[in-house]
Amino acid sequence: MNSGLNLRLTRVARELWAIQIALVEAAGTPEASESDKNGLYPGVDNDSLQDMKGAVDHMRHLLWTHLEEAKKKTGGNLDDVVFEYRIRRVIEMTRLVHSDLRGQKRSLTPELHKMADELRLLIDELLSPAS
Repeated sequence: MNSGLNLRLTRVARELWAIQIALVEAAGTPEASESDKNGLYPGVDNDSLQDMKGAVDHMRHLLWTHLEEAKKKTGGNLDDVVFEYRIRRVIEMTRLVHSDLRGQKRSLTPELHKMADELRLLIDELLSPAS
């Protein structure tokens, strides 16, 4: 594959994560608390958000189709593709939650307790010898 394209994909992925962080931060500003006619993110118009959403949705579907086809060609199983996708999403979501919690004083909500319990069960099952 084209190494220039690989580099671009890596840069775009990093930029998307940076945009996500900036949007979360913008949503937490006092300006966002007021009833902003443009929506949740002060200074960001809804047209820009819709354009971004459309591009990301389209790319997600394109990449998903590409990955499915690649797995089929290599003899991969679609269940394996879905499983791997879920694992990557868990990793991504865990990193985001960790980032949100890092350095902030947040109370342990029931949802955080449920998440911790589910992760403990998963880890215990993964680490236990097969029966």
